[in-house]
Amino acid sequence: ILVKLCSFVSPAEELAQKDDLQLLFSAITSWCPPYNLPWRKSAGEVLMTISRHGLSVNVVKYIHEKECLSTCVQNMQQSDDLSPLEIVEMFAGLSCFLKDSSDVSQTLLDDFRIWQGYNFLCDLLLRLEQAKEAESKDALKDLVNLITSLTTYGVSELKPAGITTGAPFLLPGFAVPQPAGK
Repeated sequence: ILVKLCSFVSPAEELAQKDDLQLLFSAITSWCPPYNLPWRKSAGEVLMTISRHGLSVNVVKYIHEKECLSTCVQNMQQSDDLSPLEIVEMFAGLSCFLKDSSDVSQTLLDDFRIWQGYNFLCDLLLRLEQAKEAESKDALKDLVNLITSLTTYGVSELKPAGITTGAPFLLPGFAVPQPAGK
């Protein structure tokens, strides 16, 4: 029912006004026993619905002021009891929210950076790469795909920073060679 309701802006704003939206962020990244996993998945569905349909300036402001992303990053960092796949699932919900919210405001992406979310991702990638279990390798592939979908470059052209010696695109008269065959 809450997923259907959150397809509109007003329920999301009501959750923020009643200070319940913060609980959803905590729920998607907190440890729970296996029999309570449907609750975590339901909270993730509600947040994804809010990110797609219910985000407003007031909701983003609430998430920023309540430091919801800080809670998420801290919960995932301190999750020694969770499998790598569970952490990647947690990040999947969070990354969808970040990606969708970037259409409304840059604030939440900035918060994710400020609360060391990118450092956490680097550490998680390294941890998954060093793990020997097949589950960790699958989690690593999923995480790389999530990061790829989260990465955007905006409307301006990306140019290399500074002069790079030996870079072919900076050499005078350089032209990309034509292939000799098919």
